[in-house]
Amino acid sequence: MSAELSPSTLKEGVYNVRLDSNHRAILEPGEVIFTDGSKYVGGIQSGLREGRGTLRFSNGDVYEGEWHQDRRDGEGTWTSASEACSYRGVWRNDLMHGRGTERFHDGTVYEGQYSHGSMQGTGTLTFPNGDRYEGQFDKDEMNGIGTLTYANGDSCQGKFFNGKRHGICLLAFATQPGKLWSVEFAADVPTSAPSAVVVPST
Repeated sequence: MSAELSPSTLKEGVYNVRLDSNHRAILEPGEVIFTDGSKYVGGIQSGLREGRGTLRFSNGDVYEGEWHQDRRDGEGTWTSASEACSYRGVWRNDLMHGRGTERFHDGTVYEGQYSHGSMQGTGTLTFPNGDRYEGQFDKDEMNGIGTLTYANGDSCQGKFFNGKRHGICLLAFATQPGKLWSVEFAADVPTSAPSAVVVPST
């Protein structure tokens, strides 16, 4: 993070000072202006951002939420200057880590698990055209078992690798309710002819 509390970056600040139970000075919510133009308003303890606070970056981005030892940690929301991109959820050690919702500039929305700044675990990715993927993610990509449901009602359930269908998938078509087709893919390209799958009657 460019805005760090240190003698070289701290330009000026207004604080409310009190002593904790151990007689250590605590700087409570005030305003800090950094040399790069970033502004922080919130809790400060032992010279580090702590508790709740808001950081307005020099490029116009804003983070509002929890801090621990000068890093974003806990629940918080980051919003880009254009407000086209945002993340709301859990942070750890200045990275998205835990469950959250991220909105991208093209209208894509991801809701699910993060690990060390990347989409990792299970989640739902909704595309601007109405397509939706629900399943496993790894390193910001659809990786693992999941279901891709298209805006027209068709769906593909199976294995995905680096964002593409890869392996055996079960296809269902909205125009053929109750029927399933098995197709093998390699990097989104079919490598086998569709074969009908018997669906047990209920």
